[in-house]
Amino acid sequence: MGIKKLFIVGVGRSGTTLLQSMLNAHPKICFTPETHFIKRYIVPHLSGNKCFSKANLIKSLAEDKYFSRLDVTLNDVIEKLDTELTNKDLIGVFDTMLSRYAQSNNKLFVGDKDPMNSSYIEQIKYAFPDSFLLHIIRDPRDVILSRMKSDWGKNTSFAVHLAEHKVQLESMLKNSSKLFKEKYIEVFYETLLENPEKELQNICDKIGLQYSIEMLDFQKKAGEIVFSDERTWKDNVFKPLIKDNKNKWKEGLTQFQAGLVELVLKNNF
Repeated sequence: MGIKKLFIVGVGRSGTTLLQSMLNAHPKICFTPETHFIKRYIVPHLSGNKCFSKANLIKSLAEDKYFSRLDVTLNDVIEKLDTELTNKDLIGVFDTMLSRYAQSNNKLFVGDKDPMNSSYIEQIKYAFPDSFLLHIIRDPRDVILSRMKSDWGKNTSFAVHLAEHKVQLESMLKNSSKLFKEKYIEVFYETLLENPEKELQNICDKIGLQYSIEMLDFQKKAGEIVFSDERTWKDNVFKPLIKDNKNKWKEGLTQFQAGLVELVLKNNF
């Protein structure tokens, strides 16, 4: 039986790293640190915007800081490739990367997490038709507040954050279930905080694993998936679960901002 694949998606600041950390703590699951491979390699190649040859892929991966974090030997993933790469070849490279990482950690499941993959649901399904897609959803008022306070989002306007949230969330809700069917799993951030054991048990049941209490001590393994240059916005996963990490919008957003979010995203509450 081959290594099974999990993909976590969600609007940025929805709790994707928390969910990743919890699943990574399961004895049979590992997640790679973020590779951004789908966004940076597979999607451009599939669309024809950037066609990789074996030579320039080797060069790119040799200089890729994300690939270097996996501790996977480059020859293992490119040795059998022809000079020019087909879509199947490039997908195979990523599949091999993930599988080698899982094998080196003695795991049955391997996962990839990148909030930007929320825009590439169709490509994930095309590349990994048997994979599971886990979509974490959080109160959009708290998501937008968190984005506005982050280092990478503090200079972006409230209106842009709101528009991006609406487009990404509605696209995922429209396409994910239809494409992945029974292998699509929705997780609600607030419910995960309130009753993590129940929510994680539900996920394990759906992917075919026995629940492990080790998932509640996710902070012990956070260093496997979060690197030092990411800690400023992912530091919470190095701590025990913060159950009251919700409803921050009540003090952080103005009444006008909160009302506008509720109006624009009224179907998502």
